[in-house]
Amino acid sequence: MKNRLIWLLLAVIAFDFGITLLGQPASYWQDPHTANEGTPAFKWFMVHGIVCYAAFILAYLVGVSALVRMLPRQIAISTGLVFLLAHYYAASTWLSFHFNLGMTGPILYAIALSTGMISILQSGGPNGCASHGSR
Repeated sequence: MKNRLIWLLLAVIAFDFGITLLGQPASYWQDPHTANEGTPAFKWFMVHGIVCYAAFILAYLVGVSALVRMLPRQIAISTGLVFLLAHYYAASTWLSFHFNLGMTGPILYAIALSTGMISILQSGGPNGCASHGSR
């Protein structure tokens, strides 16, 4: 189950980074210093160009995945949920404010995310999470 949760986590993070790129002003692609990003650490990579940002995204995805895989099960799930919720929130702000979807965007995204979580939890067998140990 832990591996399936990691894949969901990576999808949420990738969606956040992807929607961030979609939300950039047209000027960003000629002048990366015009990046629109609220998180200072992420913006630092963006203003250094798309290649730098893409390398950062890849390293970030690998790092988060490795961290969650290495941690004991309960701590891994808690840590993964922190990353998942933070990136859900970040992507939701883009959906709501930049793409003018109001609360509809975040609600639809929450439905999709909840459906994925329920699918993962139900695939854990009759005892849910406990039946698969630390997988």
